[in-house]
Amino acid sequence: MSAYPAKHHFAKAAANLGASAGVIFVRGGETIVHPDSDTEYDFHQDSNFYYLSGIAEPGFAAAYDIATGTAILFVRHVSADEAVWIGVPPALEDYRRSHGFDEAHYVHDVGAVLDALKPTVVYMLPHHAADQLSTALELAVDRAQLLPAVHEARVFKDDAEIEIMRKANRISSDAHLELMKQIRGKMNEAEVRGRFVGMVLAGGCSYEAYGSIAAGGRNAAVLHYTANNQPLASDDEMILVDAGGTYQCYASDITRTWPIGPAFTPECRAIYQIVLDMQLAVLAACAPHRQWEDMHQLASRVAAEGLLRLGILKGDLDGIMANYVVGYFMPHGIGHLIGIDTHDVGGYPQGGERINRPGVRYLRARREMLPRMAFTVEPGLYFVDAILADAKADPAVAPFIDFDKVAAYRKVGGVRVEDNIVITESGHDNLTTCPKSIADIESFTSQAAGARSSAHTALLGASVATAAAAGGALYYLEKNSAHANMEAEGLHPPNYPFPQKKLLGTFDHASIRRGFQVFKEVCAACHSMDLVYWRNLVDVAYTEEEVRVMAEEYQYTDGPDDKGNMFERPGKLTDPIPRPYPNEEAARAANAGALPPDLSLITKARHGGVDYIYALLTGYCDPPAGVEVREGLNYNPYFPGGKIAMAQNIFDGVVEFEDGTPNTASQITKDVVTFLNWAAEPELDDRKKMGLKAVLLFSVLTAVSLWIKRNRWQTLKTRKVAFNPPKSWENKPPRKH
Repeated sequence: MSAYPAKHHFAKAAANLGASAGVIFVRGGETIVHPDSDTEYDFHQDSNFYYLSGIAEPGFAAAYDIATGTAILFVRHVSADEAVWIGVPPALEDYRRSHGFDEAHYVHDVGAVLDALKPTVVYMLPHHAADQLSTALELAVDRAQLLPAVHEARVFKDDAEIEIMRKANRISSDAHLELMKQIRGKMNEAEVRGRFVGMVLAGGCSYEAYGSIAAGGRNAAVLHYTANNQPLASDDEMILVDAGGTYQCYASDITRTWPIGPAFTPECRAIYQIVLDMQLAVLAACAPHRQWEDMHQLASRVAAEGLLRLGILKGDLDGIMANYVVGYFMPHGIGHLIGIDTHDVGGYPQGGERINRPGVRYLRARREMLPRMAFTVEPGLYFVDAILADAKADPAVAPFIDFDKVAAYRKVGGVRVEDNIVITESGHDNLTTCPKSIADIESFTSQAAGARSSAHTALLGASVATAAAAGGALYYLEKNSAHANMEAEGLHPPNYPFPQKKLLGTFDHASIRRGFQVFKEVCAACHSMDLVYWRNLVDVAYTEEEVRVMAEEYQYTDGPDDKGNMFERPGKLTDPIPRPYPNEEAARAANAGALPPDLSLITKARHGGVDYIYALLTGYCDPPAGVEVREGLNYNPYFPGGKIAMAQNIFDGVVEFEDGTPNTASQITKDVVTFLNWAAEPELDDRKKMGLKAVLLFSVLTAVSLWIKRNRWQTLKTRKVAFNPPKSWENKPPRKH
């Protein structure tokens, strides 16, 4: 990865300052703790500081000597105690090199380093404190000029920034598309938002660029609706999703509106098409040296024409435009600048004023469009009761609106379509790839609806024949390796006769010994076994002396000694089996980005256990016709998906067994799988012995219980109870009632 262009960004800001000398000094954000707790708020870096430095972590600072063009980074110092909780940070040199600085120091050296530069003026941002500067430098601070200079530098994106924004848009566009395929009635807005956030995080984004909006039905009439807690009640409604992820601190901002059911209703379709026409017209007009406010006026005119066709508006088009009637249906601007912030800086250069008219007053930018500026284009139409009531009460506006027609379309709620673009020399580059035409959207929503319908039908059919289908499916899966979803799940492995799988079977300890030899000579080049220690092998496959000799062949870092230094020593029985790589990054770098899994519990971590591992290691073959395997992957039908990064490593003769056992590939595989099974379940033999003892003990106790029941309690169970009345009762007359 290339270094962050910190010097280039500082130089842009310095050029905007118009200064030939002085120092720019900026500070990064600090972590903030929730009041009366030790829980930190999620940290988001100061956007201006990130632009200049590329540092996303808290507690940093940076400076730029304008005269010499020297960029200086000040790194947060992490103590040993703090490193226990947050990890050991990179070295100063690593920070300097990766972010493109000339020098790197710790933040406690800010005063000394800047004093040595002897600047006549220190340019700072108005919200940054100067407490790290000496008293003399504090008197030389200028807080007025740097902020507009940095803002103007951020407006114009370089190639690296554009590619980062393109990646953020691709991740977010893919998430929007997947939502179109998944959304269904009775789902909750919270689930929609949760699915989106999960997908963009999985795609590589760090966090949401802003509070995501998942507004179903009438909720879409609330422009910044973030409650996201209502059910999607009806297939006749639409859902508006305004959401984007932030990738490497650069935001995406995408909105799509689509039907909850398989297709748009006539009212929803009509409003959606007008909004789409508004956006397409603006996109066609976006080019250098045009005014952004003219794009808003263009969108408003297209909206007015569409609403006139529907009868929602009436009267003269010019009168509608002159009275800003569309502003009551689109009460926001056509879009805004975007970059590190969703609503990025620089929309109103110094001297720019807002137009205090409906809709236009919320325009977030009024300036000439120039190459490398990035904008959102987000027209929308909404039926907001409160502002439509204002329109009805305004005698200059009310004659242009048919409020009976408005009532007929009120259930639409709102529609917005939003893309992110970069102005180029000849036009614009649309970074957003998510489909938005009615035909494309309905192709996805109808597929989703069809899948739901098919699922309901299948469920009904399955309930009629549950017993027969379940029995047949169970027999089929037990007896057949191949099945309909073979490519995704991989072939089911055969049932191999490992002795430890039998009810009273135990591990073959000679096989464990040979298997460990295979692991050392073949598998240990890439795979670790962090949970297995040398001492675990004693009396299982080796004597204590044999294990000690093997352990001493490896060097382990230990310490500190009495002088505080780390040192190397031979291995001991208490040490773990050594790793092939010092960390995960090194493992990925050595294996083309793939991370070899730790093998300590591998037979328990894979469905199929020892059978799957054996089948995988022996199952490599040429791909069948029609299956393409890209370079760096290998075909193995037992691996889910069929394509595995690990190459075949076990062949005939790859290991020479010391006990003379034939070293065929199948024997080698059987032994290493037995060893891995033992590593995952070292207590298996003892567990079976304990189970057998328990069965014997409870058998004896059961026999004793039956004997006691039959013999000791027999007299009580068979005795008879007889009642002999006293002789005084004889000849006694009966009692009268």
